Amino acid sequence: MKYIIIKKWKMRGAKASYYLEEVTDSIDEANRKLSAHNVLKKDENDSFYIVPFNEDVLVLDKLAS
Repeated sequence: MKYIIIKKWKMRGAKASYYLEEVTDSIDEANRKLSAHNVLKKDENDSFYIVPFNEDVLVLDKLAS
């Protein structure tokens, strides 16, 4: 299983935007990187999250060309 670190950027009254920050192979590494992102964040509108991601169940409807 992989773990994705997602950045959520949202200003009051605006729609949230989500950005893929990093992908890690272990939850311990993801937690360390999440802590680092939270310490280093420059914008109070940023929030960071860890999302588990299983490549084996990934379903794509189109291949990128």
